[in-house]
Amino acid sequence: MPIANLHNGGEFQKYVNVVTNAKNNPSFRLSISGSYHPLIELDPSGNLTLSSTKGKDTGAIITIKTAEKNFKITDIQFKDNGKELDFKANVPINFSMLPVDTVKPVKDTAKAKKTPPKAKPEVVPPLIFAYKVKVSYVPCSKTDIYGEFILKTNLKDRPEIKITGSLEAKKE
Repeated sequence: MPIANLHNGGEFQKYVNVVTNAKNNPSFRLSISGSYHPLIELDPSGNLTLSSTKGKDTGAIITIKTAEKNFKITDIQFKDNGKELDFKANVPINFSMLPVDTVKPVKDTAKAKKTPPKAKPEVVPPLIFAYKVKVSYVPCSKTDIYGEFILKTNLKDRPEIKITGSLEAKKE
């Protein structure tokens, strides 16, 4: 599996054949393997829909799992895709961070290999923190709006997280 395809984490193994001028060992295989844990996991990871009835502020919960202890959402914006409402570039989104949960690391034993015990060191997953963010809005349109939520973070390596989604129109 290519390392680039490990968006949700997993194990990887890569190798290269090395050719030398040594008479006793003219070639050998160098192997690198490990376990990859993503910087951030989202739930929902796909489509997030916010809906409301009669102008009441309702919302949804986004769970963000990361090994970053001091993770924060600094802002959330919704940008429409420009097809439904060209005049409405931004919609104000309300959000609040909920108390942090600590998720105990789980050792992956699904792929046990037949190698001597000393050949492969035990990989201990990092401590994971589960942050919950309540996201909501008060509808300002009679038309559903489709686009993406942009979560601004305090992480240097991941300053923005994008989630596709929609804002459902005010229901009477």
